[in-house]
Amino acid sequence: MKLTGICNPLVDILIRISEEEFKALDLEKATMRLVEKEEQERLLSKISLSGATVCSGGSVANSVVAYGQLGGDGAIIGTVGEDPFGSTFISDIEKFNVKLGTKLLKGVPTGTCLSIITPDSERTLRTFLGASQNLSPEFVHSEVIGSADWLFVEGFPLLNGESGRAAVREAVDIALDARTKIAVTCSEPIVVSLAREDLLYAMEKSDLLFANEEEAKAISNKSSIEDAFKELSGNFKGVVVTAGARGAFVSYDSFTGLVDGWKASPVDLTGAGDMFAAGFLYGVTHGVSPEKSARNASFLAKTIIEQIGARYHGNLKELWDRI
Repeated sequence: MKLTGICNPLVDILIRISEEEFKALDLEKATMRLVEKEEQERLLSKISLSGATVCSGGSVANSVVAYGQLGGDGAIIGTVGEDPFGSTFISDIEKFNVKLGTKLLKGVPTGTCLSIITPDSERTLRTFLGASQNLSPEFVHSEVIGSADWLFVEGFPLLNGESGRAAVREAVDIALDARTKIAVTCSEPIVVSLAREDLLYAMEKSDLLFANEEEAKAISNKSSIEDAFKELSGNFKGVVVTAGARGAFVSYDSFTGLVDGWKASPVDLTGAGDMFAAGFLYGVTHGVSPEKSARNASFLAKTIIEQIGARYHGNLKELWDRI
């Protein structure tokens, strides 16, 4: 394998509804909330899912699947339940040459992210973490990491409590022993503030760090993206700081600089960073220069935000080749 990701896997449920249907749900529009099982089930019971898009999700899971769409081999370390949503997750990732490197959990429901899209293009998200919170060192197998060229670490499991933090440390330590390269994505600024010590442990061992502007500022305690990039690139082996339409600040291998982005007409910003990371990792693991990898990855990110959802439903490899 080329890429193994450790993450909080979820099943994404994307549904378009009318304003009248949305009002009946009694939700605050354009908000993102974590919910418990009962509330998620209540919402799902009120919405007809006949026209919904249901697919595997979660930040690094999205990246590994996109990497598979590009033609790479991947695996995901994360916990899903032995239920219909768990089966959906597995069947979806396997279509793209990605396998689940952990067993299914009996009696624990698979986590879901419900994305409700209204005619004004606003998204209202309700996430039930479910089985993804059960990740622990017992699910981190050395052969799944040691057989990969890269381990891609997501920040979200660090918020799962001690078991999640221990699982990430175990994965990083296995990768170091196996000489598997390590990439880390911060995931969200809240991970930096609530799990800084554990995140830094992974970052300091990493070969490549992905962060967006706000995450980079939070890690470096700098007020501008330029100063944040300078600080991070001076302290870590490889750094990519995405900067939206400007492109990405890259320090990797022999290249350091700003790689221009592409003009876009955004519809849904979901998955932009996930897709960028997939494209950049695919490039550098397939002999493409860091500068060109970033340029291509920016185009993939531009493409994904011009549609609904984090999954590209065409031929991603053909798109890469056209770039």
